[in-house]
Amino acid sequence: MSSSQNQCLVVPPGEGDAYWSVGDLLTFKVGPQHTDGAWSMAETTVMPGGGPPPHIHRREDETFYLLDGQLNLTLGDDVFIANPGDAFFLPRDLVHTFHNPGSKPARMIVLAGPCGFEKFILTFARPKSESVNPPPVRKEDIDRLIATAPQFGIEMKFDHKPRNAPVRANCVRKSLWLSGNRIDLKLVAGDTHGTTTVCTVTSRRGFGPPPHKHVATDELFFVETGRFEFLLGDRTVIVEPGTTVFVPRGTMHDYHNVGDAVGRLAVFHFPSGMENFFLDAGVECTDPSRPPSETLDMPRMMALIRKHGMEL
Repeated sequence: MSSSQNQCLVVPPGEGDAYWSVGDLLTFKVGPQHTDGAWSMAETTVMPGGGPPPHIHRREDETFYLLDGQLNLTLGDDVFIANPGDAFFLPRDLVHTFHNPGSKPARMIVLAGPCGFEKFILTFARPKSESVNPPPVRKEDIDRLIATAPQFGIEMKFDHKPRNAPVRANCVRKSLWLSGNRIDLKLVAGDTHGTTTVCTVTSRRGFGPPPHKHVATDELFFVETGRFEFLLGDRTVIVEPGTTVFVPRGTMHDYHNVGDAVGRLAVFHFPSGMENFFLDAGVECTDPSRPPSETLDMPRMMALIRKHGMEL
């Protein structure tokens, strides 16, 4: 079944299959059954001092988006100090790891594609239903992880040491205003080998796009702050912070901020390319707190919508 035939998915905060992975918590929100095996998505909580040993994926690429806390992210010889709103693409064959240096848990969205990594987690992780709090890491869990990893194209690199000193991440490629919404581009086609575009959409009360559908692009939304109403095909839902919304290609949809304050969405497009519409249609942001006065050129906007594979 093609992705265009799949149904929209709304996963409220706290829901999803959750597992303790040697101290960290992975809650799966979107899986292979929703994306035809193209990618999966988990919300991952990294406890203070937590994080995996350096390793390499030979089969899948990963995308990280940090929601809360701080992580030191090692990518090859580089180390980035990541803060909320930072996004990273981790191509297969690159040694990497992450570590929470803080005193509070860090949370991030983890995308892995193609699917398969989620099956690896099930070989050694413990269901959250067995323990609400992080359970002690058992030797048998680590032994099972190490023994199973090669079956899933994962190689442990315990001795890897990055050569470069840590630097603060700077993940905003471009900030734009579009119809009263601020679009901050984080990852674009050139960063992700064309697989994914990552941006945030900051909306004031009442703002959002008109109903539309993408002919060849799937979308994933994560509500960071605020309260939003989504049109998803023939139904509407109101969602709160922490909610995941998956919209497959070919689905008529929109969203509006219905809260009392400014709201923000983390938005992922599969494959990448949506950034080109934002760049064509948007106005460069010079003041993040104040959108410019815009006069909508409807014929031009309609032409751009068609050009970039959308229908109103």
